[in-house]
Amino acid sequence: MHLSVLVLTVIFEIIIIGGVTLVLNRRSTSRGDDFATASRSLPAIAIAATQALTCLGGGHIMGMPGAASAFGVAALWYQIASGIMIVLMMCVSGPWIRRLGFSNIPDMFSKMFDKRTGILISAFCCASCFGVLTCELQGVGSVVSAITGSPIALGVLIGGIIGLLYVIFGGMEQVGWVNVFNAIFMYVGVFIAILYLNGVIDGGWVSVNEYYINNGEQWKLELFSNGETWRVYIIGTLVAGMFNQMVAGQSGQISASAKNVKTLRRAALYAVPMNTIFGAMMIALYMGTSVMPQYTSIPGSPGFQNMAMIVGELPVWLAAWVLAAFAAAMLSTVAVQLLTLATIFVQTIYCNYWKKDATPKQQTKYIRIVILVVFLLGTGMGAILPEVSAAMTWLFAWLLPGCWMFIFGIWWKRSKAAAFWSLLICGVFNCIWSFTSLPALVHLEGNNNSIGLLVVSILVYVVIAALDKNAEGPFKKKYIENRNACVADDLVK
Repeated sequence: MHLSVLVLTVIFEIIIIGGVTLVLNRRSTSRGDDFATASRSLPAIAIAATQALTCLGGGHIMGMPGAASAFGVAALWYQIASGIMIVLMMCVSGPWIRRLGFSNIPDMFSKMFDKRTGILISAFCCASCFGVLTCELQGVGSVVSAITGSPIALGVLIGGIIGLLYVIFGGMEQVGWVNVFNAIFMYVGVFIAILYLNGVIDGGWVSVNEYYINNGEQWKLELFSNGETWRVYIIGTLVAGMFNQMVAGQSGQISASAKNVKTLRRAALYAVPMNTIFGAMMIALYMGTSVMPQYTSIPGSPGFQNMAMIVGELPVWLAAWVLAAFAAAMLSTVAVQLLTLATIFVQTIYCNYWKKDATPKQQTKYIRIVILVVFLLGTGMGAILPEVSAAMTWLFAWLLPGCWMFIFGIWWKRSKAAAFWSLLICGVFNCIWSFTSLPALVHLEGNNNSIGLLVVSILVYVVIAALDKNAEGPFKKKYIENRNACVADDLVK
């Protein structure tokens, strides 16, 4: 039991969240959409930190050690994909979301295609968000379990409560500024830990390379690895990682919160290294752990072994710092998923179809209520389900059809039929791919559903749009010709 580490970890997070919330409350002004999009006022540093940390979490902290265990340095391809993904989010899809003035992806798709497509993409976004939320809460639970030896369910509950505090008071503005402080806190702590481990590992970091070479696994030290790794891991990871978040619910809402398009693009310069370097650090930490048999012999996943090494080898203050940093990365994702799910449900569904006369103040109230409901559901599911951290790339792939719908709709053709049937057909195809022997038949075993979805989503949209006599021209052209017909209602002049 390492209760002192757990207590310090929780205190670190509460101080940051409480301090930021207090400052924001003192200078807060009442604006219509403050809660969901921070009045579209966040500066580049807050946007960068939020996009970077939202795309960090259990997939890195618990998943990257597993990938490093199986594939070595080639696990960096997950981070390369993540860096490209951030550029696409903040320099391709993000500017359109911000320019058009919508607070989320489904509202934009409703305007670009039709309302039934908006509702359907809402289901995809919400399902993906809820899946990611569950994985992240389990990740926090694993951190707490590694510290205390307690059941993961306790950590899920603790993580859920802190994630709730992360967002419930100030919405996106609170999340943005908490993330700025957490990003600084996170990087400094993990960097110090890596330096400290040079004195802990017998022979220092140089001996880690020698360990793999002497064991005939030099390929694990090479970024390009070998053909088998490309087949079962790298290609699928690249496809899923690069494209899914362009139209993910959380990325759209963060982009909508930027001051302007220029701010969003400038933020990409900070967000890419902020996100990708962290993954490299996680690979380094596990590869250090892998030469310590006292930890690799512990039952459980490589991510759990990594946690055990951190608690066992680092001094209490540094272990608490690093684990609080890990928790911050996951809690940022938890907070944004909670806010995104609530915003889509309230603004895209409830206030569009039932409570059309809801005031901004009422919408904020409804969003807070839904956040609480999703928090209860997410913590409950995270506590009772088996560990599903390995599902992160699988969850990402579900949004690939939306990515290509967006690309084709903006720059080629907008077909309502193609958009609607792309989502339905790709959803069915993903289930078939995931729960049958189809991947083995095409020699794409492993986490490669993204490859199948890439082919099917492009093929279905292109064929149906090409044959659709009612297809309209690109949305970009329509925006240039008649801006008021494309933007959100509150931006119409």
